[in-house]
Amino acid sequence: MPEQAQLRYLTYGHGWLILVDLTKHGYHHAEREHQTKQGPVGLGFVLVVPTADLDATWTLWLDEGLTVTLDPEDVGWARIFYGLDPDGYEIMFEQFCG
Repeated sequence: MPEQAQLRYLTYGHGWLILVDLTKHGYHHAEREHQTKQGPVGLGFVLVVPTADLDATWTLWLDEGLTVTLDPEDVGWARIFYGLDPDGYEIMFEQFCG
């Protein structure tokens, strides 16, 4: 894995936590970036959930009336989409390629 000064990885078994510098993070949604940087602290938290069927998960998310902040897209290593839970916290769903 290439060195990335703005990231720190904490791993345990199959779980990992990625800590990212708030000011150097790449944001995919301008309004979310503004809200996160304005606070309160904790809005920058993103839970990542792996899924075996991204399209079915995306459809379920939409059917439940939940907000999508990034429609499904291919990012090379996975297909992903982002949404907000009912409390406004961001969740990224990912289906690994291969």
